[in-house]
Amino acid sequence: MNLRQVTGLLLAATLCAQTVSWAKPVPSEKDVAYKATSARNVLDLYYPAAGEGPYPTHIYLHGGGWTGGSKSLGGTQAQVFENLSDAGFLGISVEYRLVKADEDRYMRTCVVDCMDAIRYIFNHAEKLKIDPANVFVWGGSAGGHLSLLCATAPETTFPGAVPAQAPIQFRAAAAFYPPTDMLHYEAISVEFNHKLRDLSRRIGRKVEIDPVAFIEISPLAHLTKEDPPVLMLHGDQDSVVNIEHAYRFQKKAETLGVDSELIVIENADHGFRGANGQAIQPGLDFIVNATAQFFIDHTTK
Repeated sequence: MNLRQVTGLLLAATLCAQTVSWAKPVPSEKDVAYKATSARNVLDLYYPAAGEGPYPTHIYLHGGGWTGGSKSLGGTQAQVFENLSDAGFLGISVEYRLVKADEDRYMRTCVVDCMDAIRYIFNHAEKLKIDPANVFVWGGSAGGHLSLLCATAPETTFPGAVPAQAPIQFRAAAAFYPPTDMLHYEAISVEFNHKLRDLSRRIGRKVEIDPVAFIEISPLAHLTKEDPPVLMLHGDQDSVVNIEHAYRFQKKAETLGVDSELIVIENADHGFRGANGQAIQPGLDFIVNATAQFFIDHTTK
C-alpha cells in the first residue's frame, strides 16, 4: 500500500495535457447490445491484433458527470487502449444510460447499467474470448467512481435486467480523479474547493433526508479487505473532484490492508489539465504507461 507524491524527476519530459494527441483506436465490434433496455446499453470490443484468446480484458466506463459522455475513446483513454492492445489485452468500452430526472433516471441507473454490462461480459466470457481470471475495470471522473463501485460493491447490490450466470471477480481496478465518498461529497466540495457541488439532483434524493441513497453508491462505503488491488491517479489542483476523495479511499484501503496505490499528479486540475497554465508533473505519457503497466503487472500467467 503506497501513497506516492510523484514529481517531474520521474519523467524525462513534463507534458501539459493540451500538448499531446494520440490516434483514435477503431473497435473490432461496435454497438454490441448487453441488454435491450435502451439504445445506450451497448459496448464496443477492441481485440488485439495478435493471439487467439482467451485474452486478459479491461473494461472502460466513461466519465461525463453521470449526465454526459459516451463509449467513444479519445486522448489518454485511447492510448491506454492502444498500449494494452499491444500487450495482448481485449478492451471493452461500455455505454450506459445517463441521469435524466424527467425520465426517473438517476445515478443508480448508471450503476445498474454498468453492472448489467459487467454481468453480460462475464456471462459471455467464452464467446467473447475473455479470460475471466484476468478482467480489469477502470475509468475517469464519473467513470472512475463507477469503476471503483463495481469493483467493491457486491453485484447483488445493484440487480438489473441481466442475471449473473458466472462468478464476477476483478483482478484489479484503476480510476482517474474519482469521487469516492458520496455521502460527504457536498461537504468536501465546500471545505476544500470552497463551492457547493450539489449531488441531490443527480441522485434524486437529498442527503439530509435519505443518506442511505448516498452511501449505497459510495465506493468508500463498500470497500472491504477482500477487494482487488486499486490504482488511483488524481490531480492535486482538481477543482471538480477534490483529491480529498482519493486520500480518504487510500486511507481506508491502507487500514484494511487492501493493495492500493495513489499517484498524485502535481499542478493537475480535473481531466489532468494543467492548472493556472502550469504543466502537469508527471505528464500524460507517464499516466498512460503507469495505468497500462498496472494491469499488465497484475495479470496472472
